[in-house]
Amino acid sequence: MTGGAGQPGGTGPLPLAGELAGVDARVERNIRGLRRWRLIFFLLLLAIPGGSYWLFERQAQRLEALAEHGATITATVRAVSRQGSATHVSYEYTVAGETYSWSTLQSDAEYVVGQAFPALYLPENPSFSRPTVDRARATAEAVGNRTSSWKVVAGMFAFFAFATFACDSSLRGLRKRGRDELTDPRAYRRRLAFAGAMLTPLLVLIFYGHGRSALQRGESLWPVVLGAVLGLSTLGGTVFYVLRSGQAQAPARSARLLKWVVPMAVGVAALRLLVWLASRQ
Repeated sequence: MTGGAGQPGGTGPLPLAGELAGVDARVERNIRGLRRWRLIFFLLLLAIPGGSYWLFERQAQRLEALAEHGATITATVRAVSRQGSATHVSYEYTVAGETYSWSTLQSDAEYVVGQAFPALYLPENPSFSRPTVDRARATAEAVGNRTSSWKVVAGMFAFFAFATFACDSSLRGLRKRGRDELTDPRAYRRRLAFAGAMLTPLLVLIFYGHGRSALQRGESLWPVVLGAVLGLSTLGGTVFYVLRSGQAQAPARSARLLKWVVPMAVGVAALRLLVWLASRQ
């Protein structure tokens, strides 16, 4: 006795050719997307940690030069302003008829508007200064910068290396298993677990760093707690958005999010890095 139509001895019809073509086309799109993101993350792996290390090292060398042969100048406070939880002091000074200005934390320059104080500046780069004549402070800051900079650079390297490896691993699995990699629930759960494993250490480090800074400054931990709740809520909402229409729609929704989120995240991270570096000058 023959089986169901189109499937000898089977239980139902064979998949339509159009359905298979659609799945294969989705496999090809995913392969192209993974290849593109693997290249992007690899280039970022080479550029961002290396560039950040160069900036950190240049800053440390300037501080060492300031401690070694910095010249003394009289600076004047022009403004005291509040930026978030920190208070900044803006001061200016004149070298060879040209006026330079900079801003620093009030804890490093506890002066009021209009008050004059001695400062150190770098003769070969007069815009670089510190509101102190204690050369040991510049040396200590250089040491502190180098101590923290390698952690930042290592974290950036680990993140982009992990992202590159994740793309490469998914690409190899997709090439090996084809449509099964897209439709197998176990493979899908594995990719979700992989993404969670990638995000969790970053979230822990971010909230730990903010909490530690708040405690060192004697500030409340509530903003950090609220930030953690908001971050986890955002992550949970993202997962809900991706999965709410079922596994079949999840890849398209994930790709839609990544198209906007990844460039924005990289841009925000780069902006925060530039602001942090500027605040250390």
